[in-house]
Amino acid sequence: MAESKKVDRSAWWLAVAGTIGVVAGAGVTGAFNYLGQKNDLDAKMIELSVSVLRANPTPGTGPLRAWAIDVIQKRANFSFNQAQQEALLKEPLPFVHDAAVVGAAVANSIQSH
Repeated sequence: MAESKKVDRSAWWLAVAGTIGVVAGAGVTGAFNYLGQKNDLDAKMIELSVSVLRANPTPGTGPLRAWAIDVIQKRANFSFNQAQQEALLKEPLPFVHDAAVVGAAVANSIQSH
């Protein structure tokens, strides 16, 4: 009978450990999913902000451009100084498309051969 109690206790501890493992595993998985989605959202917001800053500024887009600068500073953990902020409010963000860079490199390569 004493051995029966040992088996029962072992089964109870095993059940408790299994339950704790399941709860901990679910918590860790949920935390990683949350952090992953938060980073995806940050990347999308930064992408949207950069596209706003690439456009030519007009008198009506000043508040939108200020919002875009603020989003980049908060979500990318990057700080613009006052001169940079003023330039971004008044001028479009310079942008060279990757295809243009690749095309120029290929053209230079062809000309050199």
